[in-house]
Amino acid sequence: MSNEWFADNPDVLLNLTEQTQWKTFAKAHRLSFSGRLIGGCIDTLIHFVMTEYCDLTTYAKRYQDDGVILYIENAEMSPTAFCRALLGLKYRGVFELVQGVIIGRHGMLENGGKDIDFEQALAMAFDGVDVPVVYDVDVSHLPPNLTLINGAVAQVEIEAGQASLVQQLV
Repeated sequence: MSNEWFADNPDVLLNLTEQTQWKTFAKAHRLSFSGRLIGGCIDTLIHFVMTEYCDLTTYAKRYQDDGVILYIENAEMSPTAFCRALLGLKYRGVFELVQGVIIGRHGMLENGGKDIDFEQALAMAFDGVDVPVVYDVDVSHLPPNLTLINGAVAQVEIEAGQASLVQQLV
């Protein structure tokens, strides 16, 4: 089977040709969080988050009863650039506003000869952050990929190696 996706062929369906596994830094057997989804490609978002164009503080206040889940994916950043972008979000207080973070698989599969890989970049950036982080999720520039809808209420559950993400439009 090919690893074709909609950018090349708009008629292609989700084709689970690749083995994927969502991962966490949690030591707990079960991980669960919910909230309103907001996010996208960090290559672009990093320039707008916490400005009038992507004001997460106001968004979090508006949906304080639901909570907020930030989802991001990386198209072209190296591990070190990705780490710097995440640290920028951390130091701007973004992770204090959310119930959890979802990170898609990386579009840049090689580390570019840098000293760290993507998992090390995540570990460095989320050190001391007290929110659940799920990474290598099937939301990215790589197939197979799920569609996440900004503003949808999502429930994320991970237990015993099984993961689910359910979205509700409300």
